[in-house]
Amino acid sequence: MVNALSASAETGAPMACMYLLNHPDHYTSHIFKPFYWRSYKYEVMKAWTEEDILYNLDQNPVKVVIGKSKDSFVGISQQMDYIHRPKKYDHVSLYDWIRLAEKQTMGRAKKQATQKLRAVNEKITQLTQNVKAEQVRDIKPLPRRRGGGPTTQYETDSDDEMLLTKDTALQAEEDEKKYAAEQFHEPSRFLPTHLQYETHMAVMQPEHCARVPNFVGGSLPRKDKGNREEYCLVMLMLFKPWRIGTDLKQSGQSWDDAFAAHQFTSCQMDIMNFFHIRYECNDSRDDFSKQRETEGNSFGYDDDEQDQPDTDADADDYADIVQNSLTGDDGAMV
Repeated sequence: MVNALSASAETGAPMACMYLLNHPDHYTSHIFKPFYWRSYKYEVMKAWTEEDILYNLDQNPVKVVIGKSKDSFVGISQQMDYIHRPKKYDHVSLYDWIRLAEKQTMGRAKKQATQKLRAVNEKITQLTQNVKAEQVRDIKPLPRRRGGGPTTQYETDSDDEMLLTKDTALQAEEDEKKYAAEQFHEPSRFLPTHLQYETHMAVMQPEHCARVPNFVGGSLPRKDKGNREEYCLVMLMLFKPWRIGTDLKQSGQSWDDAFAAHQFTSCQMDIMNFFHIRYECNDSRDDFSKQRETEGNSFGYDDDEQDQPDTDADADDYADIVQNSLTGDDGAMV
């Protein structure tokens, strides 16, 4: 009876139970985020009006979202968040910003920052206790002089200085990790030039919370074909930190030279190679299609001739024509 009712229902019983228990209805290995990369490219090109590729506001209008800032409404765009990002995120590239950055309201940001800092501090405290325990375990008694005599004052001071230097280095490394963890998880305000400076904050999420950018607005330029300058511009825009277009290259320098002069990380080079895999797959598909067309035409005639209807007479009609030409209308031989 239950199975009969479940089959007639619009929503199955397992699906309904899953919704009631607040379980997700699908599972994915990654979370994707739309990335309108051409809008950022236009922002870069605004600083270089003498370039061949210009930004035409009439043909490519900038789309903004109407948001509320205090008691007024303002136009907000995604590229505004990166351009006016907090000062401590100066070294963050646009690609990492899209993957890890999250925009939060002021109240929610403070609550989440407090929880994250508490967890980070507890972890750092635990690591500190483990390091101190290892230090106590590694401390050994000072060696005695030959003949059983005590160590000299010079040897004692040297060993104490070595232990002090080791403790100082460990403490400095620990403080540096603690400061980096606090700065990474602590939300910060945008620059005062941001329209939502007094109401919103930005925070960089941990790497395990990273999202995959979904490039929207057309295909990325290729590195082996097309406009080389445009390709170098887009790659520098993605992987070199900037706030205005002049941060990516010097005046009078080509985009190709700026691309060659910049030191990309190994991870960034791998990502650029991954961008090109799509075009390699498309090229292989096109080559295979051309190969099939060539094999289909290997019989010595074109496709037009194959598709052309047969206008010649059939074999029986041809035999009748020959017979009529040899005999008269009455069937007698001519």
